[in-house]
Order: sequence, then C-alpha cells, then structure tokens
Amino acid sequence: MPSVKSQIMMGQLISISRPLVDLEKKQGLFYVYPELAVRASGRFRLRFDLFDMSMPGSRPVASAVSDVFRVYNPKEFPGIPETTALSRCFAKQGAKIRQNKTRTKNAQTESSDDY
Repeated sequence: MPSVKSQIMMGQLISISRPLVDLEKKQGLFYVYPELAVRASGRFRLRFDLFDMSMPGSRPVASAVSDVFRVYNPKEFPGIPETTALSRCFAKQGAKIRQNKTRTKNAQTESSDDY
C-alpha cells in the first residue's frame, strides 16, 4: 500500500542523468524533473537518492535534500514565477522544461507549454 508521502507527489518521480552545461560553462550530469508536482499546500523539502542501477537491490550511493519550498493553495497562489536562468540554459540544450515567457511591452506573463 502506498504511503501518504507518495500520494502527495505527482508526475515522474524517477530521472536519469543528462550531460548538460551549466551557467558557468561547466559540464556536469544533471537530473531534470519537468513534470513533478505536489498535491497539497504547505512547506516541503524533497530528498533525492542516487542509485547505481548496475547493482540490483542496492542502497542509495548518495542523497541530497532540497531547500524548503512552499506549495500554495489555489486561493493564495501568487502566480507562476519567471523561468530561472538555469532552466532556460538547460532548455536550450534540449532538456524538456516548461518555460514561462515575459513580454517586455506590457510586462504581462504568459505561460508557455514550450519544452
């Protein structure tokens, strides 16, 4: 039976590494979760575990915890933030990341389904 924690998360919970270049022009392996969503309001952290898939049944070889982030209920939602520079950088390299584009004329934000 799934735990309550797993029922709160939606989307693809597993990602494979991608070779990408960051904002400082350094190549690295990055994990992108473009469709991950949390279905409850509150403050959360995510834990990421790295597994060596060549060893079946292995334990995580490394773990990392995200910064605290807030998920809003619909009545309090302040709007979709502008896409980060790192997300734009990765998208230009082919990572499928949804981006929000800001119009400079009217300063209106429009959501884009471009990946």
